[in-house]
Amino acid sequence: WVCVLAVEALSWTMGWLVLRLRFGHLSVAAFWSRQAGSLLMLIFFAAVGSQARIADLLSRSPALVAFVGVCLLVHSSLLLLLVRIVNPWLRRCSRLGPISLDEALVASNANVGGAATAAAFAGATLKRPDLVLPATFSGVFGYGVGTSVGLVIGQWLR
Repeated sequence: WVCVLAVEALSWTMGWLVLRLRFGHLSVAAFWSRQAGSLLMLIFFAAVGSQARIADLLSRSPALVAFVGVCLLVHSSLLLLLVRIVNPWLRRCSRLGPISLDEALVASNANVGGAATAAAFAGATLKRPDLVLPATFSGVFGYGVGTSVGLVIGQWLR
């Protein structure tokens, strides 16, 4: 309850501050709303993570933990390898430029963890507010594609 009350008080305070600021200070409001959003997401993740019991997970399903670890290791290895292979081509042929490590990590996070964790990772961990919107978009796009593919495969396996 304390965490819920703290989040509620913080969101009301931020709303009140945004309403009281003049439009000339909109950049200040945008900055503080980004900071508050990142803080609230981190509080949410901490509340969800505090319910996890790692010892129970390891004792009940060590094979699942090993499988997920292997999947994440293969995913991150392939991601970094592909970025290393594609970047020289992007430097020569593309006006967009090469893919930075931050961009690759945020894309990976959106793929594995979804929109919320990718946005929190980009904004709070990497301090890259320019990557929050692409992280959210790619995570939500992944939800749509994953749900559609999952429904098709489910119908096919029936």
